[in-house]
Amino acid sequence: MRDGDFEHSGSGISLLKNGIYERQMELHNLADVLSEHAQKLGKTGGIGRVLIIILGAFVATQGVSETIFESENHAALITYTICGLLIAALSGIEAAFKTESRSAELKLLAAPCQSTIWKTDSEWPKSIGSGLAENPTLAARNLLDTQDQVLADIHIRAAQLGINITHEVRELWGGEPRAAA
Repeated sequence: MRDGDFEHSGSGISLLKNGIYERQMELHNLADVLSEHAQKLGKTGGIGRVLIIILGAFVATQGVSETIFESENHAALITYTICGLLIAALSGIEAAFKTESRSAELKLLAAPCQSTIWKTDSEWPKSIGSGLAENPTLAARNLLDTQDQVLADIHIRAAQLGINITHEVRELWGGEPRAAA
């Protein structure tokens, strides 16, 4: 739905249209914020995984190192011990924060935003904007209800994943509450 689409007479449909448009913008903002968080978490998780693999490969050379060098080499012992501690710490951090799995869940959470945007952008011109809807006001209300439900679900699921999406979306609106009433 675009701002210049066909308008029906009466302020009721205009109010609904404005509400639908604002929710479309919020869905766009949510998709952007979720995608950014997913990308950051994915990179962090990937870097952690690569470091664990590299450090693990290095620690696997400890036996060879002890054979080639002296078995009492304190510098080598300290180096391998530090690498082992780093592996344990990085593994613990990943287990605690679940960066890679949260990244995947956030990517999945952005999908309903986009599909609702598409559905709304298709439904408006097909029924309400074209005047083909039997009851344009009811059709607009149903579209608004669908958007509201998706937005509520996404806010709840994002909070469960530890992302304060409400705060971030409000910042995108300049901190201004988006309410018609």
